This record gives sequence, structure tokens and C-alpha cells, in this order.
Amino acid sequence: MTQKLQPITGMALWRHITDKLGDAIDRNELRPGDALPSEHDLMSEYGVSRNTVRRALGRLRELGKIEVSQGKGAFVRSEPLQHTITVRTRFADNLAVEGLDFDVQILSQRKIKANESLAQALDLKTGDPVIYLKALTSVENTPVSYGKIFHPADRFPNIAKARANNSNLAEVYEGFGVKDFIRRVTWISARNPTEEEAQLLRQDAIDPVLLSRKIDVDTEGVPVEFNETVWSARRAQLCLPVSEFARAEDENIRSHVLPD
Repeated sequence: MTQKLQPITGMALWRHITDKLGDAIDRNELRPGDALPSEHDLMSEYGVSRNTVRRALGRLRELGKIEVSQGKGAFVRSEPLQHTITVRTRFADNLAVEGLDFDVQILSQRKIKANESLAQALDLKTGDPVIYLKALTSVENTPVSYGKIFHPADRFPNIAKARANNSNLAEVYEGFGVKDFIRRVTWISARNPTEEEAQLLRQDAIDPVLLSRKIDVDTEGVPVEFNETVWSARRAQLCLPVSEFARAEDENIRSHVLPD
């Protein structure tokens, strides 16, 4: 049944809708991750035009209460995940402390030959085989990051299957005889997402992403993984205690050219 809004002196209709939806979010009637009604449903519910609805949603987005994804709709924004990166970072452990559930979906896998940059990052020879994975990580059913992952193929021949069956990376590595691993180096920057990244992360292409690149090594200092991950900047905060990191041994690794 249409609840046609009555004009309020000094208040535009779009602002009235903003207040109603904002109050519902503040009272947890709409919870983080919940989808808002579609534009058409809001038009019908309040008896207003599409432009009025869009202005109301735009204001809620400016206030940081919702996220809008083209083609998917508007969602109540969750508090940003804080991912602390140290030399012994364990993503699963970070989330366990927060009491959050997560899932890692392997989207694709293939074997490639290491180009010069990958060979340098993984201490391989150019042309050596590398397992190349693409993975989407969701926290509480909300996509948070999308990564390109590279492992030496000779050492980790079936790691794609292992990672698909177990989201705990430490346990995956144990299955290949790697008892422990640490972070050698991490680089972080920011940019706009590609069309593919925006779709997978369920966000607007105008919303920025954080880009992290890392190299993990075993206890002997041998690289086990090179990883390039984009994080939704609205959903994740990356915290780096700088004192825990050694300077990168080779600054040239900053300019990797990775396969698509």
C-alpha cells in the first residue's frame, strides 16, 4: 500500500525519505549487508518520482550509511573490516578475533610460465611453471577482496584444490610440508577498480580500492606465494605496524607486470 508522503514545511521529499531509511538503519531494522528496497519499490511505497528516490539514496551514500552497486541495488554499509598486516599475518586468525565468518572462492586456476617479474618475486627462473589463481574473499557474505595469487608449481602442484577445500592458508601450507611462513614484504597503494573488480566486489566503479602486493616466505626465506589483492576501500582497513617490517631486498619488485 502506497504511503504517499505529505509535504513537510521546510523539508524536501527526498530528505524525508533519507531520514526514514536512515532511522531504520540506525535502529537496526535494516542491518549491515541488508538490501534496501529497489528504486521502483521505494517509488511505489512513498508515491514519489525516481529522481526523488535517487537523491535520497545519494544522500544516504554520502552519509556512509549505504553502498550502491550498479545493477545490484543499494545495501546497508557494514563497519569496515580491520585487517592488521604483520610479518606473521594470518587472515583467518584476524577474523576469528572479531568473531566473523569468511569464505574464499577460487574463481579460476591455470598454470603459466613465470615472466621476469614473477620469477624475481618467487625466486624462480624465467619460464618456470607457476600456479595462477583468482580468488574472491567474502566476510559475513559480503565481498571484501579479490586476489591474484601465484605459487611455484613444482612445490605446490595441487594447491588450487587444497585452497578450494580449505580457507585456512596455514593449514593448506602444512599439507605441503610448510610448517610456518612469514611476510617478507607488503606494498599498498590505491586506485579505481577495473570493471571486473567492481562487479566482483559489488561496488561502484567510482569507489576506490586498496591494492596490496605481498611476498610470503617459508622459514628458510624461500618464497611460497606472491599475491596482488584489491580490497574494497569502504569495507576494509589495512593496518600496518611499520616497525615489524624489514625493508624490501629488491625495490624493483614494486613494478610487477602481471598476467590478466
